[in-house]
Amino acid sequence: MRSRPGPGASRGAVRAVAAAFGAGMAAILTVILTTAAVTAAGGAVDASAAGTDAVVDGATGTGAAGDAVGEPGPAPAQDRPAQDAPVRTGCDEPLTGPPRPLDVAGPGGPADGRGVRVTVIDTGAAAPGVTGDRDDCRLHGTAVAGVVSTVAPGAALTSRRHGPPDAPGSGPVTDLAATISRAVDEGAQIITLSLIACTGPPDPVTGSGPGPAPEADPALRDALQRAAAADVLVVAAAGNTGQCPGDAPPVPASLPDDDAPGLVTVGAVEPRVRHGRGRDLDAGRHPAPYSLTGAWVDVYAPGGPVSALHDVPGRAEPVVVVGDPDPFTGTSFAAPVVTGTAALVRQVLPRATAPQVRRILLGTSSPPPYPVVDPRRAVDEALALRDALWARPPEDPVDALTRLMDQRDRQRFQAAGTLPAAVDVPVRRERRRDYRIPVVLSALVVAGVCAGTVRRARSAVSSPPSGRTAMTLHGTSVGSPSPSAASSSADPARNRTPASLTTYSPRSVTSAADPRGARR
Repeated sequence: MRSRPGPGASRGAVRAVAAAFGAGMAAILTVILTTAAVTAAGGAVDASAAGTDAVVDGATGTGAAGDAVGEPGPAPAQDRPAQDAPVRTGCDEPLTGPPRPLDVAGPGGPADGRGVRVTVIDTGAAAPGVTGDRDDCRLHGTAVAGVVSTVAPGAALTSRRHGPPDAPGSGPVTDLAATISRAVDEGAQIITLSLIACTGPPDPVTGSGPGPAPEADPALRDALQRAAAADVLVVAAAGNTGQCPGDAPPVPASLPDDDAPGLVTVGAVEPRVRHGRGRDLDAGRHPAPYSLTGAWVDVYAPGGPVSALHDVPGRAEPVVVVGDPDPFTGTSFAAPVVTGTAALVRQVLPRATAPQVRRILLGTSSPPPYPVVDPRRAVDEALALRDALWARPPEDPVDALTRLMDQRDRQRFQAAGTLPAAVDVPVRRERRRDYRIPVVLSALVVAGVCAGTVRRARSAVSSPPSGRTAMTLHGTSVGSPSPSAASSSADPARNRTPASLTTYSPRSVTSAADPRGARR
């Protein structure tokens, strides 16, 4: 007969089991803490070896523009190819990396802008082949000049800083006007302005802001009129949403024809996408979320992100800069696409006037409501006009070119079967009614209504409210506007307006690239 253990033995066994369990848990906890310490040390070593690249990549969103916030960032530095790893350089911490192809089709012809004189009025441009004011620690002017050179590599680029050397991103409007006049005196054929001035009353909270409307400034108005009188084409960025307090229209982009005759105002469109990306296939013809739209915007172009070649002192070869460190994105980089296209046209038609070049740019762009510049079509049209003029040399090339452009416009209307073709159809002499014109007009009205309905439905599905500003003059801000300055650059991936472009107010210009003068 078995004897049952007493109470003391049971309690001893329980204590032994508890002690063993506690020792096991302590051992497991020790292993976990040791592993965590080793992992943290390894991560610190990796971060130290990679420098600040990981922080910069995560902050700037170096993926495609428009990626949703919170999507996975790029692979760690040790997993990326060496040539793709961003490298920090000096001078306001620019970010270098692989080149980013410009999101625009090239001319595909013999034109490269050779011999056309283009002046980039900005923060300075330290890009290869650019003369003039080359000191550009803000890099904004370098990126703008790089876009012009990409579209028109043969153009003669001159950089002119609109502000003092100690503050290349700032200066009064009178200095900008003086710089425009200087460019005219130096023989510029095209001037590009990737900067804005805000209009309207001061900010009600801070008491600072745009102040008096700069369009009333006679110096700026006189400089633009002088450029038009000298047959100089001026291209200006439209500006971005949230730049100016109260959504006031910026200048010189929104100046009327009386103040800025022949000015070409450029907005930005979303990047083109290829099939299978899961986004709107018509994105290349939609205004970018950061771009202002309105009746005063003449044409649109891709607004980046872009890269630029930067001449760095002490280096034999230029480096590729992709940010400042924010990506170069905004209407500031759409304007030089149109500038480069204008240089191609002026090379093919050297006797064409600035208004005629402007007409070719707008006439060969994609159909409304958002006409997008097309360098290839613009060059093809210029070549066709040149060949027609050469076939029968006129006494007055300017008047002959205007008549030829009118004739080609009528031919295009007739080929498309649009309203001018229906109106020009001769009415039969017999007295029976001719219903062709009413039928054509009715068809055009129905087609227009259907197209508008489809576009509105598509935009409502594929774009956020802040990205479609077709029915408003100024659009919706993509970030908190600065009370005293605005930026012509935008970073949609970070859902804010970064400080990497040039802006100015009537009395003092502030570069968004200068962290002292604008929010980042």
